[in-house]
Amino acid sequence: MTHPLLVEAIEDQFVPVLVYNNKGGNDKALLQKFNEPSWNNPVIRYLDETEKDLVPRKELVLSVSETAQRMVTALQGAKREVPGYLQAAAAPARGSEMETATFAMYCYWEGEAQLGAIDGVYSTRSAWRDGLEVVVLRFHPKEVDYKTLVEKAIGFKCASKIFAHSQQQLTVAKSVAGNRAVLAKDASAVRMAKASDQRYYLTNSPLKYLPLCELQKTKVNAALRLQTDIAKHLSPRQQQLAGKIVKQLKSDPQSLAAIDSAPANENLLGEYLVKLNKELTAR
Repeated sequence: MTHPLLVEAIEDQFVPVLVYNNKGGNDKALLQKFNEPSWNNPVIRYLDETEKDLVPRKELVLSVSETAQRMVTALQGAKREVPGYLQAAAAPARGSEMETATFAMYCYWEGEAQLGAIDGVYSTRSAWRDGLEVVVLRFHPKEVDYKTLVEKAIGFKCASKIFAHSQQQLTVAKSVAGNRAVLAKDASAVRMAKASDQRYYLTNSPLKYLPLCELQKTKVNAALRLQTDIAKHLSPRQQQLAGKIVKQLKSDPQSLAAIDSAPANENLLGEYLVKLNKELTAR
């Protein structure tokens, strides 16, 4: 797992130590000291200055988001400030806590920007439903409740129709928007828009080359459209990389034509970053 955000957090927030399995010498001694079997699967342990675990030991933590969440928990346990970019990488680990909301509007490009900027909204998708342009978003109800979300969508003129995903959502939406709210009974009625219409402002920006996690894509897309601070959504290394990308494309707009924008699969971002850096240093 070589996700750029995890690598940055490991190097900047922790003191990384690599211990090999099935070796002698210091590696074997360290395994014995921390009661790790030599045959174990890869395990990441998070220790404080007294060498006590900050997070309970767990094997087979293979996803980016769960690894990031355990890093967040470790930093919190050590009473350290948690970088925003690491919180962003950990967001999918909270998927079971998220809810879905769907709003129809005059332009899903605008909807993704306006709704994606709301605190508590974690992802947006442009789509079609019943012949209408809609934005399907995931949000955390403890950070922004559904009623507030509906009210904000109406204020942004991004709620010509509201597709509620539960009877509870329908009751709330009707209390705010009346007959504009209907129950979204058939999930298959949603048809995702083409890739070039997803997060339109990011897709058409030099920052499309940045290796970003899902939450960062949502917030950067919104910031580009609304002309708000982009840097606050990026890690220090991402900010530096963004500067290099913008500078190079300004001097030679075709210089990155050999590579695509950053892949959607976050497990591929480490490999992609190596390729991107080669293109940036080759000029």
